[in-house]
Amino acid sequence: MQASATGNRATAHDEAAPIAENRQTHIYLPAKHAFAIISPLISMKSVNKVILLGHATRDPELTTTLSGQSVCTFGLATNRLWKDKNGEKKCAAEFHSLVAWGSLADVCAKNVKKGKPLYIEGSLKTISWETSKGIKQYRTEVSVEEVAFLGVKDADADIPSENGQ
Repeated sequence: MQASATGNRATAHDEAAPIAENRQTHIYLPAKHAFAIISPLISMKSVNKVILLGHATRDPELTTTLSGQSVCTFGLATNRLWKDKNGEKKCAAEFHSLVAWGSLADVCAKNVKKGKPLYIEGSLKTISWETSKGIKQYRTEVSVEEVAFLGVKDADADIPSENGQ
């Protein structure tokens, strides 16, 4: 029995059928999901979802577009932990650029503080521009859709509650 694509464990009811195969990878899906077999001629749905749990690396910057929409930018650091081949614990920091729009930008501008823990949900967006020397530059950032302010609430924080007050 093979492991299903929906989890690490297969059950007796998971009649697995290969949905994609190459020399290095076998992807198996339970037979009840066999409809997911995709022909190369049919386009496949995609997912652009980011979930981050980390600490703000800088205080937010709030600006306004020409049309009057609020834009808040800030940074977030996350850590990746693993053990090397000798069993030693290793840690590497990743730094993410985040952008919030509209009323969420206003909330972030008031409540994000450097060092504060945050839970972020959003999507990836890559922007590009050309420098004065004609070199094309790229930057991938997280477009924030949801934010949760973690840790101890600041006395001056203006975080709306579930009932909007």
